[in-house]
Amino acid sequence: MKRANIKLNIIKCVMSLMLLFIVSFETLATNSSAVSYEIGDIVKFGKYEQDNNEANGKEDIEWKVLDKNGDLYLLISNKILDNMQYSVTYGFITYANSTVRKFLNGTFYNSAFTANEKSKIIKIKNKNLPNVKFNIDAGADTEDYAFILSLDEFIKYFGDNDAEYSNRNANTIGTEYAYKRGLDVNANNDMWCVGFSPYWLRTPGSYRTSCIYVSSNGGYILWGDAVNVSYGVRPAIWVQLK
Repeated sequence: MKRANIKLNIIKCVMSLMLLFIVSFETLATNSSAVSYEIGDIVKFGKYEQDNNEANGKEDIEWKVLDKNGDLYLLISNKILDNMQYSVTYGFITYANSTVRKFLNGTFYNSAFTANEKSKIIKIKNKNLPNVKFNIDAGADTEDYAFILSLDEFIKYFGDNDAEYSNRNANTIGTEYAYKRGLDVNANNDMWCVGFSPYWLRTPGSYRTSCIYVSSNGGYILWGDAVNVSYGVRPAIWVQLK
């Protein structure tokens, strides 16, 4: 009887160890599959036409991680995805009533993301601060799913201009689709920034009818350009990835 009890206890012990191993393995597998990105990493999320060949469908959007807070990530498109006027109407245009904002929270948001992806995008309240150098008001704050960076955000995440209005952290190229839409490309072979393109920020320029943009050499142009001029659109989003 004692031998039988001993054998039964050994079997129970072995089974307990096997169960513990299985639970530990499942926990390890779950943890290893958890999403974790670092600032500067490239993330694929959503799709948008990029190769200018609509017959083969939209391409994955690559985003650069700018900031993180737990499982919340601030992403900016790695390339300029489109090209458009800040406003199709010339005049005193703030970001709140700009063409770019309407596009990002309408056409872009609805065409680039699935319902599941939309559920991960955080609607945030964006501060729209004035251009203090020229004392130009930026208008009301906005609530956005997708947006373009303000001057303050640009400096926070990419750094300030150097003495020659350049910033090698911030310049980027466009997609074939954006080029087809008229995106300008620096073609000066004497400059290091050849091949790069300009894109909008959402802070006003030196006049109420202008807006700041980032030049092809990555530096922001504080006095900006007229709102009815076309520059690249480099979207940003806050997403929850877990």
